Amino acid sequence: MSNGMTGPGVPDFTRPSVARVHDVLLGEHDNFAPDRALAARLTEICPALPALVPARTAISSSGPSPGRPDKGSASSPTSAPGCPGGPASATRPAT
Repeated sequence: MSNGMTGPGVPDFTRPSVARVHDVLLGEHDNFAPDRALAARLTEICPALPALVPARTAISSSGPSPGRPDKGSASSPTSAPGCPGGPASATRPAT
């Protein structure tokens, strides 16, 4: 995946950047068309994603605390129903 750079210190605004896609999902405005397009595609795959990003950002910035699940646990905000790998996919019957 591209890091949004074309060379040393030269941003490539024609390719999505993880940071700018995160910005889109937070509802901010410091992004470009490729970032918005990727955010829209990710939201198609996981409709709950825009609601999860602010929650995940709040958890990440608050630092660790005793008793809070680590990243990737079943109760983590990143494993929401309707997202690949979320609780709904774990309970689907095998076909």
